[in-house]
Amino acid sequence: AVVSTQSTGTNRFIAIAKAAGVNIRCFVMSTTLQHAKHNNRFRNLVNSVDKVVPDVAYNSYKSKFTPPTVEEGFSEVLIVDFTPHFTDDVHKELYNMFLG
Repeated sequence: AVVSTQSTGTNRFIAIAKAAGVNIRCFVMSTTLQHAKHNNRFRNLVNSVDKVVPDVAYNSYKSKFTPPTVEEGFSEVLIVDFTPHFTDDVHKELYNMFLG
């Protein structure tokens, strides 16, 4: 798995895959900025070891992100809807609250 906000970060992995004759698929999470912040806050509440990602990090990511395309060398680009899975009902109830 490779996570990158810029196509220049993925180019080397695409080149390696192509050289090996391997197709490379790109999965893009369709999560909104507000939902990403919600997920971050939830992770922090259920696991205090996880630090809250500051707004500046979200803003930096958003300003640099360009949607990936097959023209970059991916065999396909798939949009994935985020679906949470919970270990218990308490986490599910907490997640479904507004955590703003």
